[in-house]
Amino acid sequence: MIIINQPLTKEEIVKKGGELLNTYWEETPLYKHIPFYKESSEEFVESFFADYSGYLELNVAPTGEARGMIAAIVTGAFFNSSCQVLENILTYVAPKYRGGMVGPKMIKNMIAWGEHKGAKHAHISTISGIGSGRTTQLYEKLGFTIVGSTASMPLGEQL
Repeated sequence: MIIINQPLTKEEIVKKGGELLNTYWEETPLYKHIPFYKESSEEFVESFFADYSGYLELNVAPTGEARGMIAAIVTGAFFNSSCQVLENILTYVAPKYRGGMVGPKMIKNMIAWGEHKGAKHAHISTISGIGSGRTTQLYEKLGFTIVGSTASMPLGEQL
């Protein structure tokens, strides 16, 4: 399912979504060790047109500027495949739109979609390292419980 709050063509959605993901990549320290290919961001967005089992929301300002994006899937839990879990893949809000309603609205929409798809539990994280403290506070305000932490490392170099 693809949710867009402004009337856009498929090409505009892919372009604006790709541009927003490029900004995300520039801002996060998470994947700096991996070469960046701009077309991969657009391919990620376009993949949701081919596979309707996932969720993608692109929030666009009336001016046409992309404000934020969220993506998720619903899948069976590892311990019980009949227990459906909403797994957030990506949440990003452009810097000038943080602290407003873009992030909370997208998260609430994603949760509603997950419930509609039969999910009984939701996972969301702050893996990007962007504003983790504020983001964690938002997640708690929206009803999430912070459990553990997320760790990341490049593979192939550490072993």
